[in-house]
Amino acid sequence: MRCRRPLYTAAAAAVAHAAAHRPPIAPPPATKQGHPHHELAARTLAERNPNAEKNSPEGLVGVARRFVKFGGGLGEAQLAWLRAELGATAAAGRRAIVVTHVALCPGSAPPACLLWNFDAVLEALAAVGPSVVLATMCGHAHNNGFARDAAGIPHIVLPSVLETQPGRDAYGTVELHADRLVIAGVDVMHSHVLMHASPISGQHAGASGAAAAAAQ
Repeated sequence: MRCRRPLYTAAAAAVAHAAAHRPPIAPPPATKQGHPHHELAARTLAERNPNAEKNSPEGLVGVARRFVKFGGGLGEAQLAWLRAELGATAAAGRRAIVVTHVALCPGSAPPACLLWNFDAVLEALAAVGPSVVLATMCGHAHNNGFARDAAGIPHIVLPSVLETQPGRDAYGTVELHADRLVIAGVDVMHSHVLMHASPISGQHAGASGAAAAAAQ
């Protein structure tokens, strides 16, 4: 029997702020030359992208096009935090909505907009599966997108107001019900009704979110 009133409602643009547990990892002071994060990113691009202009995916094929300068990846500490958060969420019998900036799933966004190590993140999500991870949401590509990964987890890409024509809107609300996740888009933003792999019991009706990176 469907719940008539949502267990949780939030503006789509504010999901990370309303439902997310921020990782206990201090951000780097800056990604300048000489910083370990900058140097690792520079080496990755040098190895994976032969173009002089590293923002260009020219010549790269398929998901290899993700290795561009305007992209990025998760570090080992961030991946460890994500795995721990998902494991704790599963152990507590709760659910998670994972919010990132860069897209995680091939097919949901152009290859150039995918996270460099999206495969490691998808592996972490698959370890707990769609019975724990209700969905992921991201931006970065600036257009609507949707795909399900091999584990059955839905991945939603939200449009950007930056590329929305004057007089048009691009926003929506997210409602968490016991049996489904409802994303009600306004104007150019697409709507989705996503049924849960298993219903949420009253005991664990709250929503848990994991922000692996800054949301759009």
